[in-house]
Amino acid sequence: DQDTLVNPTNHSYFNLSGDFTQTVDRHVFQLNTEGIYPIAPDGVPAKAPDANRDVVKHIYNGALLKDIFAEEDEQIQLVSGLDHPFALPAGHDNAGFLYDQGSGRFLLFKTEA
Repeated sequence: DQDTLVNPTNHSYFNLSGDFTQTVDRHVFQLNTEGIYPIAPDGVPAKAPDANRDVVKHIYNGALLKDIFAEEDEQIQLVSGLDHPFALPAGHDNAGFLYDQGSGRFLLFKTEA
């Protein structure tokens, strides 16, 4: 038995504005993350998360998606955004949220992992 990284993503996209002619740039994204798993150019993630990147701090504190996507971090630039696994703290069911200030819509991320 050993811990195994699993990233069961289906690449869902959410536009909480209700106006699909608008981008998600003004959505606030927050994740209670302990680090991002850097990925290689072929998309394979590293074995250990990196907590020392500015982008991790910005996501932990909550940031506009447009600001995250504009980060000069090579990991953000590599995939033109976020396509990474994140390390979440054990025993913390509220993983984070996505919020659109204009509509007031709020999407809460929860986990039992």
